Amino acid sequence: MKQMHTRSIALILEGKSLEGGGGAERRFIRLWRYFLDKDISVHLILNDSLFRSGVIVGLFTDNDLQNKTLHIIKYNHPILVSLSMYKIILQNSFNIIHLVLAQKRLLIFYVMLFSQKKYVITHTIAFSAFSCHLKLPWSTLFLSKWIWKKADRIDSLYSGFLQTYAKPLRFENKVEISPCSFSDIKFCSVKRKKALIVFSGRLIEEKNPILFLDALSLLRKKCTQWEAIIAGEGPLENSVKIKLLQDQMDSYVTVQAFGDMSEILSESLIFVSLQKTENYPSQSLLEAMLACNVVIATNVGETSKIIQDGNTGFLIEANPYELSEKLFQLLNNPELVQTTALNGKKFVEKNHTIERFAEYINGFWLTAFKNKRF
Repeated sequence: MKQMHTRSIALILEGKSLEGGGGAERRFIRLWRYFLDKDISVHLILNDSLFRSGVIVGLFTDNDLQNKTLHIIKYNHPILVSLSMYKIILQNSFNIIHLVLAQKRLLIFYVMLFSQKKYVITHTIAFSAFSCHLKLPWSTLFLSKWIWKKADRIDSLYSGFLQTYAKPLRFENKVEISPCSFSDIKFCSVKRKKALIVFSGRLIEEKNPILFLDALSLLRKKCTQWEAIIAGEGPLENSVKIKLLQDQMDSYVTVQAFGDMSEILSESLIFVSLQKTENYPSQSLLEAMLACNVVIATNVGETSKIIQDGNTGFLIEANPYELSEKLFQLLNNPELVQTTALNGKKFVEKNHTIERFAEYINGFWLTAFKNKRF
């Protein structure tokens, strides 16, 4: 990979927490550290709450506070956060500013940034709703469209974004599709497996946690030698717990949020992802595959980029009966589990590496810089 000696890049992150989520934020924090190790000038600017949650989930240590390429905003008020971010950019003379996601709280920062012509501004789209025709809040869509128009180049995780927004709005020429996502190598740890089924994600309608419980209720009628973990929290948490009590499954299923899933995934056998519109490129799904879990996922969006049905995992429809049958089949077929899990692990290790993504994003930034008309 060629170093960017004349370019200084700032990654912009803002959010509340990385516990139980934040896939895009986690990826770019790991990317910052990767470039740091390669002695490539990439700085990371983020707010304090995001940093502190990153310490909890193991992405930062307090020693990072001494790192000159890490800039932490201590303020919480959106105006002060925006002003502080812009001040850091002025002080460090960055010439490429990469916006990871679009944040309403940073509106003032965006206005100041786009008012200048001296920056190359790039942007990552990692919100699956933009790759399909989901109804979105007007404020989210308005802010995003404004950033898409102003940005010099756009990195999208989803090829579907080209059809839903980029081509209709006529800016597909500045969009590049990421070749992969990636996860942390620590998830390669594999311990002695047990009949543990894992569902990980924010407890919202989009993730289908109730469908998961319906399938487990059906499974229990045929097989009782298993346990399950629902790793997450969210608006449906009370509904999930009530259903567990009603179906008398509270002794089978644990509901709890985890900052670090590596220990659980190293012991679990099956990982289930039931999103309604998109399972690609779920960080927890990649981590599960690295830890030799067999993945069952809904056949939606671009999920088949990772899950090749019957080879690296299994694709199903959003149906509790189909899911319960697949779970029963796997729990009673250790050879199938072992073969599929190993295929999935090898696939992620080959295709979803930080090296591959870093090579891509480095070229993405170089192209944006070369094409900029100052």
